[in-house]
Amino acid sequence: MNITKEQTGELTATLKVEVKESDYNADYQQELKKYARQSVIPGFRPGKVPVGMIEKKYGTAIRADSINKLLNEKLTEYIKEEKLNILGEPIPNSEKGKIDFERQKDFDFYFDICNIPEINIELNASIELDFFQIKPTDEQVNKQLEHLRVMYGKEVEVEMVKPDTKVDIELRELNDEGVVVEDGIFSTCNILINQYSAAYAIERLTGKKAEDVLTVNPIELFGDLKSAADKMAVDKSKLEDKPDSFELKIIKIQRRELAELNQEFFDKAFHEKGVSDVDSAKQEVEKQMQEYFSNDGQFVLYNDFIQWMFDNTKINLPDDFLRKWLHSINENKPSMEEIDKELVNVKNKLQTEIIFNKLKENYPQIEVNYDEVKESFKQQFKKVLKVYSNYGDEEADKEVESFIDEWMRNKKNNNEIENRFQQLHQEKVLDLIRNKCTIKEIGVTFDEFNNIMKERKRDTLSENDSASHHDDEEHHDHEHSEPESENDQE
Repeated sequence: MNITKEQTGELTATLKVEVKESDYNADYQQELKKYARQSVIPGFRPGKVPVGMIEKKYGTAIRADSINKLLNEKLTEYIKEEKLNILGEPIPNSEKGKIDFERQKDFDFYFDICNIPEINIELNASIELDFFQIKPTDEQVNKQLEHLRVMYGKEVEVEMVKPDTKVDIELRELNDEGVVVEDGIFSTCNILINQYSAAYAIERLTGKKAEDVLTVNPIELFGDLKSAADKMAVDKSKLEDKPDSFELKIIKIQRRELAELNQEFFDKAFHEKGVSDVDSAKQEVEKQMQEYFSNDGQFVLYNDFIQWMFDNTKINLPDDFLRKWLHSINENKPSMEEIDKELVNVKNKLQTEIIFNKLKENYPQIEVNYDEVKESFKQQFKKVLKVYSNYGDEEADKEVESFIDEWMRNKKNNNEIENRFQQLHQEKVLDLIRNKCTIKEIGVTFDEFNNIMKERKRDTLSENDSASHHDDEEHHDHEHSEPESENDQE
């Protein structure tokens, strides 16, 4: 058996594999005997079927299997011995050689390969990147502190529905005459009247009092069919044909009073943070908001670093090979027109993979392993246990250890686990560039940061309308939002 390589392009080559009958015949004969022993054919005792009969009936398929097994084995050995760093797997080239397993004994197989281009990524202090340090304004800090006071305040009954009230209601299904349907849909639930409520709910309920009764459309009341079904705890199909046939009765109206700025509130809102007065509360709120905003700044820094790698790394993957490769690995065998639609995205993903593989090769410290992900979840769960159950470190450790492995084995959590891998990887990349590159901190307010991001997006769109270099690592497309409290459970 002989394998030779012919270079067909800067990155592409064709492997010619010459297979003689002597290369595969021993395995072929062994497989024939195996089939003969295992076959059950009327007129023959088990294991006594003649090999010649098996060869006549199944020989072509068995020969093809033996040859393909040999091809896979020898190609893998050749690629390893020659230290070829190729994209995917070798692609059979049927245009260069026609194969007839039934008539041929000796074969010439051809396979197209594409070498992954050699690139170099070296990080040093000459690489300058901006880090936006977003600082909350006094107004934002005061607003967030008030939000916490609302969250930890007491609910009190009020006479009339106004903004920021919670309304407990009963909903009963009505017939065409407006009479309550016996054994019809009945639901008790509540609805918040605030800036996020449906306009219909605000209009119909504002100014109403307890015991008031009115006819409503529950879908419009809660904003959409799914929300209505979820709130009323009924199947969506039962609501679709009943748009305006529900009686709403107001049972109770409540609003939250602001919590007093005392030690009880500070302990609930900030736990063991040592907050004892308004000034220290504001300092803690500012710290929490800065940590929250820091995530946006770090995300932009991370994306800017990726963009730098793309801008400073030349990768020209051959389109023709990629088309053949995509066609070969797709079971549905898409047309070339369909492949061309995906080609840009595929090239971008491959380039991202090549770049990050090189980065990991040069800086293995950015690799994330399973144990690190597990430890990250353990610390997260441990923190929750300590906050909501008053466990100490030792007790929390025991509780977490008792279920963390089982939780991570559950396939339902695979997406969350994968996201944590990505999060830890991003953190390690950020640590790497902080140690190797020059990071310039730029202090900005929340609004200034949003304006900078909008300006960047406009500049990018004006330069070209093509897809981002890294569609799975792209910048925020939405406006950055202010944080809720880390303790907000509503």
